[in-house]
Amino acid sequence: MNEYLVYTDPFAEYLRSVKNRSENTIIAYKKDTEEFLFFIDEKPADKAAIRSWMGAMAKKGIGKNSLGRKISALRTFFDYLVEREKISCNPFDSVTAPKKESRLPGFLKENIMEELLSLPDTETPLGARDAAILELFYSSGMRIGELTSLDTGDIDPSSDELRITGKGNKERIVLIGSHARKALDRYLSVRHRLQKNENEKALFLGHTGKRLVDTSIERMLNKYSLMLSEIQHISPHMLRHTFATHMLNNGADIRSVQELLGHKRLETTQIYTHVSIQHLKDEYKKAHPRAEKTDRKMEN
Repeated sequence: MNEYLVYTDPFAEYLRSVKNRSENTIIAYKKDTEEFLFFIDEKPADKAAIRSWMGAMAKKGIGKNSLGRKISALRTFFDYLVEREKISCNPFDSVTAPKKESRLPGFLKENIMEELLSLPDTETPLGARDAAILELFYSSGMRIGELTSLDTGDIDPSSDELRITGKGNKERIVLIGSHARKALDRYLSVRHRLQKNENEKALFLGHTGKRLVDTSIERMLNKYSLMLSEIQHISPHMLRHTFATHMLNNGADIRSVQELLGHKRLETTQIYTHVSIQHLKDEYKKAHPRAEKTDRKMEN
């Protein structure tokens, strides 16, 4: 067993208390670190071991973006060990992460999003809850961790604003549209039928009466995705992408979208402008008779 495995738990706590990283990041970094240490076993973490590990990742089909994240996690872990004088230098300092693949985020077309929102049976408590979750995702663009961490006390019935805690424990304001407000109010009126413990503060509850977790919401989305006229995999992050893309497609200012998404850098938000431009190109190619070859027949 590798001698540095004993430091992965303190490393995770360091990410949480000192670096203010999100729980998802902490889990991913700890997992990546442990996988690497198990891979090299008792061998030293030197260039030869790192090259062997990167070769194994390539054989497993790990993409450039995922490999880059793993390298970032390991560089951070070994920096942590250097700071605590457990090692003299970071073996990942000389490792260059692969250039990121510029993949455009997936999103749902407006008509498919509308269909998705209409699927939950709002006459049941679970259906009312699902409808509120979908509307809140689409209305606010919040992350799944931000949504599952909401408590009933975070909701102000008289306001169209919602203060949430995002990445790095930073607070930001998201907006609740009229449809989301209506769905949320409907759910709150029946939430007590899911509640088992009167002291439970979580906004969204499962059938056991406890706070919904990420995997429960992912399963819920999978269920509804199979009911759509155009079946496709839907993730919470895709709904975030859909929020941003539809905002920009309908004329929103990119800096406003950046603020609502909680992005630190404008460059992170700008990827959605590429999605919007691609959407325009697709529509142009379909509609303009001289744009490119199509199946359209010339009329006399």
